[in-house]
Amino acid sequence: MLLNLSLNNWTSYRDDAELNLIGSLERQHKETLAKLPGFKSKYALPVAAIYGGNASGKTNVFKALLALKIMVTTDLGVNGILPVEPFRLDLVGPNSPVSFDVMFLAGGSRNPSREPHAVAKDHACEPTPTSSSV
Repeated sequence: MLLNLSLNNWTSYRDDAELNLIGSLERQHKETLAKLPGFKSKYALPVAAIYGGNASGKTNVFKALLALKIMVTTDLGVNGILPVEPFRLDLVGPNSPVSFDVMFLAGGSRNPSREPHAVAKDHACEPTPTSSSV
């Protein structure tokens, strides 16, 4: 279960951007939230909506999720190129690493001494070819 996704230097996101699916402390409509195993008062949102104006970066959130899926499920080998698309609208972005920070809950249990998460943090500087650079 995805709990949090943070992006940095990804496509249209130069600075940190975050998609957080952990419920707030507000308890109105608590019955609609997913209970996180092993926590007394932590809940996850069962659904999220991403909305905004045209060209505001909505699609790039989904591209980040797809790139993360490819990095996790595909064996790119030692010399494989990670599917990253750095921010290109300034001079610093294309030469800076892209970073993903992911927090998720796997299985139905957790280690009682720690918060339930597995972190996948990848840095890559080599972008994938795009139609404008091919």
